[in-house]
Amino acid sequence: MATSSSSLSRESLPQEKRFLVAVDQDQWPETERDWSLDDVSLDPEALIELFESQLMSRHLDLQARRLQARGEAFYTIGSAGHEGNAAIARALRPTDPAFLHYRDAAFLIERSRQVAGQRPLWDLLLSFAASREDPISGGRHKVLGSKVLNVPPQTSTIASHLPKAVGAAHSLGLWRRLGGGGEWPADSLVVCSFGDASFNHSTAQGALNAAGWAAYQGVPLPLVMVCEDNGIGISTPTPAGWIEASMRARPGFHYLACDGLDLLDTWRAAREAEVIARLRKQPVFLHMRCVRLFGHAGSDAQQAYLSASCIAAEEARDPLLFSAGLLRRHEVLSRDEIAGRYQRIGEEVAGLAEEAIRRPKLESAREVMASIVPPRRPEWRQPAVVEGEIEAAPSPMAKLINKTLQRLMAGHPHLVMAGEDIGRKGGVYGVTQRLQARFGPHRVIDTLLDEQSILGLRVAGLGYQKGFGGHFHNDNAIAVLRDIPGLLVACPSNAADAVGLLQEAVRLAEEAQRVVVIIEPIARYHTRDLLEEGDDGWCFSDPGPEYRLSPGEPGQWGEGDDLAIITYGNGVYLARQAVADLGPDGQRLRIVDLRWLTGIDHDAVHRAVSGCTRVLIVDECRRSGSLSEELITGLVERGVAGECLTRLTAEDSFIPLGPAATLTLPSRGQIVERVRALLAEG
Repeated sequence: MATSSSSLSRESLPQEKRFLVAVDQDQWPETERDWSLDDVSLDPEALIELFESQLMSRHLDLQARRLQARGEAFYTIGSAGHEGNAAIARALRPTDPAFLHYRDAAFLIERSRQVAGQRPLWDLLLSFAASREDPISGGRHKVLGSKVLNVPPQTSTIASHLPKAVGAAHSLGLWRRLGGGGEWPADSLVVCSFGDASFNHSTAQGALNAAGWAAYQGVPLPLVMVCEDNGIGISTPTPAGWIEASMRARPGFHYLACDGLDLLDTWRAAREAEVIARLRKQPVFLHMRCVRLFGHAGSDAQQAYLSASCIAAEEARDPLLFSAGLLRRHEVLSRDEIAGRYQRIGEEVAGLAEEAIRRPKLESAREVMASIVPPRRPEWRQPAVVEGEIEAAPSPMAKLINKTLQRLMAGHPHLVMAGEDIGRKGGVYGVTQRLQARFGPHRVIDTLLDEQSILGLRVAGLGYQKGFGGHFHNDNAIAVLRDIPGLLVACPSNAADAVGLLQEAVRLAEEAQRVVVIIEPIARYHTRDLLEEGDDGWCFSDPGPEYRLSPGEPGQWGEGDDLAIITYGNGVYLARQAVADLGPDGQRLRIVDLRWLTGIDHDAVHRAVSGCTRVLIVDECRRSGSLSEELITGLVERGVAGECLTRLTAEDSFIPLGPAATLTLPSRGQIVERVRALLAEG
């Protein structure tokens, strides 16, 4: 079938012209390496399919811009120039989990060929149109993903997926050692891809370091990290040679490079990477040189920072031109066959786009938020409780946490702990003592000293430690955790509640697939006494393996009706001391222990203070952005008069060192003073 360039370009965008001219003239650039199909063991049909995947990806990018101009598409960071990653997809299995760069549509399309029944064009167009029928994100974001294809959806946040990929690769070997089953075959590898600008992000560097650190010690890590190097991050160029210089001799990694404009060279390198990662269980850094076309996104006017000659030179490096040249040079397709495929795929994408934009959109906040809390696991069964040894004598928090962890790990053979110095040393505070000796180093793992690689952020541990100062060692900022939708955050004030919260957290993770953070007040780990030395007033008996504290369930001390103190963590301990200092007036108080710092049941809190004349909120975190703000709002919304409510919080300050460590925090004396003033007001 002969097709003229004029008929192809009737509704073409400016970015298409160079390819259409090349079709008309049958003139194509040549790749740097003159590989034959036999050299790289690729058959002609495979090369055709790779080219078609590239064409599908390109037409999606073009259609996204057309739809955006009509107000029908909303996110146009595309894959143009990166389509060579289709060859990487073909070299791997669809059961290999893939954490993809947002410019990897060709990868997803090519992978979909390996699993029957896939409609990648339709799925991606629904995503472009923000349809609630989008199977990837439900219309919430334009992302690449597929459960069937083992591609976890990633947002465009640069490098945020790299630590996840490293963890997934580590878990493959660990899970086999634990005797677990699962959807991924035992010899799977993990692939993740990212850009050259993302490479410089601290999250990427942390992931690379964590992977190299583990592999250097012989830890199995079947991982392929693909850096798609187009030489620019939005408008900032990547220094020439920077990626290669940084990674070629990096300990723990195998460095491989390929020309992403050349499907044969990329296929060759990807197959070599696959062998190293899959068979030798070692990480590979695959450096794919490519080009960015059409600018960063549809709204990016790259002529503002790139010269016309530079833009033209980049457009001449279009991977579609090189792929068509391979097909012609190896006599796989004729010029007319190339033109026909380009036109056919373009028409198919355009037709599907018109259908996709008519599909229903999200229409309520409830629909938007439906994905935040995952569904319960199907056919989940409560594991048999392993009774073990129950601590009979009243004990401080650290000891009961240790006993609970032993009980949980014995009853849940797949439960794994990972952290800094938690194994051999037993934790900086001794909380995990003897766990590694009992359960082995593969279940109680000493990690590198990098919280970002372990958890994705640095985590507060609350204050009141006089031996430590400064941020993070002795901090009281938990707003960053409470700001994550769907995350459950708990904080025990005493040993018994720590047991209940830990056991509930494990149940929530297993049954409800929830992510739970427990912030333990480390100043209370070894606290035994409440009022005077030797009284053991802050030691508690082990409540046993069945004891669990459900989300939103507060605790209460006392029955006084004049004043309620709402608090948590260290605040409960200080409030209990204050009650004693108040003498007979202490009987006029009740203390409400929140326990849960997100998903607060404000109706339950309101019931807990019902009948009290006044309410004092004691919040050990900073006044601005603290939990106390939410609590005040919740009570006012339920009819409590504002003049009956007051707060005692920490100052908006860092924590100093030594004797000054508690000066900016609520104190026992301050609580007593504030309570007396409130009681005096009547």
